[in-house]
Amino acid sequence: MDDGESTETTGFDPDNAELVETVSVSASGDVMLPDQVCETLGLDPPGLVAFHESETGEVFIRRVPSPSEMRGFASRNAAATDDTPASELLRAKRNSEQRDHS
Repeated sequence: MDDGESTETTGFDPDNAELVETVSVSASGDVMLPDQVCETLGLDPPGLVAFHESETGEVFIRRVPSPSEMRGFASRNAAATDDTPASELLRAKRNSEQRDHS
């Protein structure tokens, strides 16, 4: 894979990105997120993050909304009905956000 392919696919060019910080991984696989990353993500402990892998093998991190943030999602979503599973609503929202950031 060449660098142009990576940039074209995801819009992310690691050669032009700012390195926030390098952290170590413990023997059990734990990683301490740097304060700047938590601030950028709007992550307040306790919280969850999700790791996403692109088709090109790049890994991205996103904050997982808290249950209290998700409570109002269905009521704000015009497509929400009692017949639509929450997982489908969330998938549609995620796909919409990905298109908006492309």
